[in-house]
Amino acid sequence: MDLEAYGRGLLRGRLTRLRPLEEDDLAALAAWWDAPTWMAHQTLHVLPRPRAKTEEMFRSWSANGSATSVGFSIETISPTELVGHVTLYGIDPVVRCGTLAVIIGAPHTDRGLGTDALRVMTRYAFEELGLNKVELRVWADNPRAVHVYRRLGFALEGTRRAVGFHGGAFRDEHLMGLLAAEYRGAEYRGAERRGVERGGGECRAGEERA
Repeated sequence: MDLEAYGRGLLRGRLTRLRPLEEDDLAALAAWWDAPTWMAHQTLHVLPRPRAKTEEMFRSWSANGSATSVGFSIETISPTELVGHVTLYGIDPVVRCGTLAVIIGAPHTDRGLGTDALRVMTRYAFEELGLNKVELRVWADNPRAVHVYRRLGFALEGTRRAVGFHGGAFRDEHLMGLLAAEYRGAEYRGAERRGVERGGGECRAGEERA
């Protein structure tokens, strides 16, 4: 194996690359996370909080100081611009499984950036962290996101009924997963060859963690 080439390409996709969080990222990330128009997608409850708490949340997700979580800022390759954040959390060292979540800022959606970043993070999970499974959660009433995850090889594993409540109505949540064997198989590689899926699914796909 050419380790230099592997290292150069590990955190780089066709449209995006993943890099460590910088302090200058925090204002934009917190503003995107706390925007009322997106909060219903990203959190279990629409509950605005002080900006400093949201910034500290991203710091904790990106500290990369333990074996149970890893997080990166997402930036475009050309021109270089911060567009979001991706994290893999709750990593269990015994069953080698972690949960994936991503947020793309509202000004940068519908360009395939979230999908590209998810593909890179999934590759990192299997090829560098040695995980056997990556899973995620997504609201059942977000079919565009579900479609994107299916294109990336994730399978629907179950539905948690009525676990969210927004706008006076209960919401179901899908659980989706991708095994290492599936990632390495023809189905995932076929999805990868088809290129970046445009469209939705670029809000954080997961439960509120802070």
